[in-house]
Amino acid sequence: MLSLAWTAAIWAVFLIASWILKRQSGERIGWSAEQLAIVLVLLGSFTIAAQASTDEVLADPLVIERIIRAGLVGLGALVVAPSLLRHARSSKLRSAAGLTVLWLYLLVAALSTLYSVAPIVTGPKVIELAAGLLIITSLYLSPDPSANLKKAISFVVMLDLALTVAAVIGFFVLPGVFASLQYRRGFLFAATLVSPWASSNSLSAAGSVVAAFSLAKYFGKPGAGRLRWIAGFTFGTAATVLASGRQGVAMWVVAVAILLFVHRRRLFILLIGPATLGLVYLNWDVVLSILSRNQSENSLLLLTGRVRFWQSAIASISRHPWTGFGFGAGGRFVALSAIGEGTRSNLHNGYLEALTGVGIMGFVPLLLSVVIAVGWSVRRLIRKVDTALAILMIPLVLHTFVDLGFGAWLKPDFLILAGIVALSDLKRSPRPAAQSREMAPAPTGT
Repeated sequence: MLSLAWTAAIWAVFLIASWILKRQSGERIGWSAEQLAIVLVLLGSFTIAAQASTDEVLADPLVIERIIRAGLVGLGALVVAPSLLRHARSSKLRSAAGLTVLWLYLLVAALSTLYSVAPIVTGPKVIELAAGLLIITSLYLSPDPSANLKKAISFVVMLDLALTVAAVIGFFVLPGVFASLQYRRGFLFAATLVSPWASSNSLSAAGSVVAAFSLAKYFGKPGAGRLRWIAGFTFGTAATVLASGRQGVAMWVVAVAILLFVHRRRLFILLIGPATLGLVYLNWDVVLSILSRNQSENSLLLLTGRVRFWQSAIASISRHPWTGFGFGAGGRFVALSAIGEGTRSNLHNGYLEALTGVGIMGFVPLLLSVVIAVGWSVRRLIRKVDTALAILMIPLVLHTFVDLGFGAWLKPDFLILAGIVALSDLKRSPRPAAQSREMAPAPTGT
């Protein structure tokens, strides 16, 4: 309950502050049904039950946190349902290849409930995923889908930004809640950034996503408004460093390097790139000491135990490669339980989590959606268009290799993936005749 209370309070402050700023600047005040649904559904994902073993979860699945989570997700689906029904007969869905692939992924996940090793876990996670896809599909069918989808993806990142800012400020103002002395010291301080709603690794990854998005916004937005994006980049970077997660650092480095190459190519090639490589080379021992956090070489090679999880996952997948063991259940209730790690929530690899859950039949549609989203992102980065949205897939793809990411069940990462897939589909969607006439070039005289 603590994670839900903190998240709800921070988002409430953020939404109220946004409303006040919009009112002062004369912008239209109000929130769409899809934005409200996003808040409700993601609040559900932050409703974290107390840690329990797999046997304890199966013996007593209806704890208060899971009941509240189900209620929030159901409410989110109800909020967006009227908007979706109004446009349900739209012909645009016929050309939505990417969304169709994601709905196929959901269908396989739903069917896996019939054979899941923990159907009481699989069923609710399928409903959560369906609620997320309902939101994105509703936006795709809306009158101005491109603008609405972009606004929704940005809104998800802004919710993450609000939590990131609160955590970084809390590290210094409320260290009893947000700073933890762990068995490994942090990169720069003895304490590590933590929070009631997310682990240090999750905070580090979220910070890198926020930093990449904010930096791209800074490069693409002229005028005084750029200052707030510098602030966003600073808070995102601070969260990545204070949380001391190597995955976050890797995501940050790759995303920032790509953005510099796209927007400041000469500066990056002639100055920033060589200077950074030179500093790392000259201070390699210091850099390695900071990043290793005094871990042994063997522990680093095994990725802090992740390799052991993945080996067990691969062995489990070989038993049921086509169907898996049930959406959202195979990783924890089969692969992790087999090595005595059943209290962990996932395999720390979203791709393997999906494979153990829905097998090849479900994994292929998910992989196709990722290819579609990455293709859209690469094209946008090359053209320097919508780079703040396009850059998001870079850290998210990396994140899913070492954590849940957009694999297996609903998280902010999955909403972003689905939103970008829907944006890619808009290229293939038929335009209304009136819109086509407006966009057609005017005839030229002789």
